[in-house]
Amino acid sequence: MSYIGQNLPSNSFIGYTTDTFAGDGSATTFTMSKAPFNESSVIVVINNVVQQPTADFTISGTTLTIDAAVADGDVIYATHIGGALPIGQANKLVSNNLTVNDTEIDLSSGDLTVDVAGEIILDADGGILKFQDGGTEIFQINNGSSNANLKSTVQDKDIRLQGNDGGATITALTLDMSDAGAATLNNGLTLTSGNASLASGVIDSSTADLKIYSSAANHCGIRFASSAAVPITNDGGTSDGAMSFGSGSYRWATIFASTGSINTSDKNEKQDIEELTDAEKKVAVVAKGLLRKYKFKDAVEKKGDKARTHFGVIAQDLEDAFKAEGLDASKYGMFCSDTWWETQTEVAAVEAVEEVTDEEGNVTTEAVEAKNAYTRTDAFETLEEAPEGATERTRLGVRYSELLAFIIIAI
Repeated sequence: MSYIGQNLPSNSFIGYTTDTFAGDGSATTFTMSKAPFNESSVIVVINNVVQQPTADFTISGTTLTIDAAVADGDVIYATHIGGALPIGQANKLVSNNLTVNDTEIDLSSGDLTVDVAGEIILDADGGILKFQDGGTEIFQINNGSSNANLKSTVQDKDIRLQGNDGGATITALTLDMSDAGAATLNNGLTLTSGNASLASGVIDSSTADLKIYSSAANHCGIRFASSAAVPITNDGGTSDGAMSFGSGSYRWATIFASTGSINTSDKNEKQDIEELTDAEKKVAVVAKGLLRKYKFKDAVEKKGDKARTHFGVIAQDLEDAFKAEGLDASKYGMFCSDTWWETQTEVAAVEAVEEVTDEEGNVTTEAVEAKNAYTRTDAFETLEEAPEGATERTRLGVRYSELLAFIIIAI
């Protein structure tokens, strides 16, 4: 190592001396004013050049022996290694391409290795560890009320958890900082026990049954129990007869089942049990004549001439039949009317982007799959939920199990 600065002042050392020597390589002995902790705690400075301790330097008590060639006029100092060198604003230590000054360690080329036998402890009273590249801060670990915060400090840049899978670099987890921290898992999520709390829902695996539910008010979920999937409430509790599967604005196309649905018909759960009135019987007769065959428009749009023919009634015709007898169809379970509010959003096309990796196999650019432009329709169950300008929609429907039971009276 070489020391850059003025001659080392005597009051900075445990012990020092100056003398002139014949350059014959003979041993030179000094007596230091204090004994060092051990031989490795002393450095020797010859003409302001800090010498690397070798077998040429021997410490015995307060005696320092230099067994090396020393030229005439050489100025020699011996100092304790722990804080003896006075490093000020104009002073620094330099070793090849390594420079140490007051607040900074600089390496002009290559890598810097810190190798210790025990632990490496970073103690920052400011509570922030910053990671920079070329002077630009990229990432930091900071203390937030004794919480450990990991922070990507470049705008909209993600935090990625990467690893080595069979020799290939994979990104196991991406936290998208341009999308409020949305998390993308590379290959699924496994919960061994407990809950995974989402922004507005919960995945609960704390028991033998898996529960997935929305925690928002009046929302619901599903519980995968033994031999059955059953509805649950927004806190994971049991729910009986309160939740719907699908809605007027979000319908299932087809339900496949090996047996038919079971509808509650227990007398103990019914009241106001009466025979049909004459007006209702007249509607039943009319309803029998309302049966038609037809095709669904969306099926024709998709399948053309291959769209199949269906049989049933037109809900508006059934409603008119009730009105003709002075009855309100909405008071009967066979007739259904659902209203909601819709908005449409034009979503732009997305161009494909290939994955790019650096020389070490780290992903620098994530792959993006190409997508065509499309129109997205969003539905809102109430006017209060719907944004301004939403369009009101109403769809009529029929419960055929009740309608057919109703028509049987007219046969």
